[in-house]
Amino acid sequence: MRLLSLSLCFAFAQAAQAGGYDTPMLYAGEHMGMGGAAVAAVDDPSALFHNPAGLAQIKKGSALVHVTYLSGTVTGSPGTSPQATSITSQPTSAPFPLLGFAYRLHPKIVLGLGAFPIASAGATYVYDGGVNTVNDSTTLIFAEAGPALALDLGKIRLGLSYRYTYMMLERYQGGEGAEPVIDFTLTGSHNSGFRVGLQADLLKGRNGNLSAGLNYRHQVIMRPSDPEARALGMPVTDVTSRFMLPSRIVAGLRFDEGNWGVAADVEYGFNSQNQRSALSAKFNGEEIPPLANIFGWRDALTYRFGVEHRLANRIKLRLGGAYDETTSNKSYPTAFGTPPAPTTVVGGGLGKRFGALTVDFSMVRRRGQARVSHEDLSAAEESCVFCSKAGNYAIDLFGTYLSFGYDLN
Repeated sequence: MRLLSLSLCFAFAQAAQAGGYDTPMLYAGEHMGMGGAAVAAVDDPSALFHNPAGLAQIKKGSALVHVTYLSGTVTGSPGTSPQATSITSQPTSAPFPLLGFAYRLHPKIVLGLGAFPIASAGATYVYDGGVNTVNDSTTLIFAEAGPALALDLGKIRLGLSYRYTYMMLERYQGGEGAEPVIDFTLTGSHNSGFRVGLQADLLKGRNGNLSAGLNYRHQVIMRPSDPEARALGMPVTDVTSRFMLPSRIVAGLRFDEGNWGVAADVEYGFNSQNQRSALSAKFNGEEIPPLANIFGWRDALTYRFGVEHRLANRIKLRLGGAYDETTSNKSYPTAFGTPPAPTTVVGGGLGKRFGALTVDFSMVRRRGQARVSHEDLSAAEESCVFCSKAGNYAIDLFGTYLSFGYDLN
């Protein structure tokens, strides 16, 4: 039973600590061209993600269809053998759609509705396991849907959104031509989350327009489960764990004058809310003692900045970037998420309006790397048999963004 407990801890918990679930390169085509700085001036249905107060800027009605396409690799050490140390994952790619709609019911009231993924982690490693080729993969995704209400009070706008959050974690490890050693899918949800936001016009006139914004997203806690799974090549049942998507607060400014606009956001992630969780399961109908899962996350800041230039033919050119501080801990690394290091996002884009239709396109690149030594691992305050091993860790992601917005007149 002790051996099975340790194997469960390795099999499940390693995938559950992906070094900061939030991906600092979502949404949308307009805003990612400016590094994601949007909280002060967002005025389309992507406000459901950035700041629900921005819905109050919609004049009558607006619909947005957006796709974020992320592709790239991560580098890590999922195992102890040389073949599983400092290796690069298989190239991965995934779409992240956003669907949003908003309508002004009253001169002061706008209602919105949307659905979109909000965070993710994962990778697939293929390496020589000695006897056969090993496929070692993790996919973790959080998605959100719900309505929002915005109040237009003139120079001040307020917003509140209800969040239904769903998560899925898939974990697989197995050799070619053999039964998988690890195979499970955990799913769970949370149905009482919320976002609250504010926008304010600080200056509006011939000297330019200056606006400020504030958005808070409250933490959500989920207890995903899988009634049947495999660990150490054996069947287990009633697998459950605990996942938290931490709180975040964002403050930002935007200034526009003539054909130019600049925006900046500072986001504070309360990632230290995620310190540990527990995993439980049954083997042959017998309850396995809960197993601790250590995160060791720290609070972190994300800085975003962007510049926009508006041309005479209704084309807007944008350039921006972001700097994301370290969240995960070198003493508890994971090969399936962001490395224990800062990451940077750099990119740009353009947009054009065709009557009631607006099309926005942008591209960015996110990079970061770190070296985890044996000394880093030995500095852990608690033993972490399920964490990844010493070696090189890195992330290299490309994001492509395409948005179609339509305004009702």
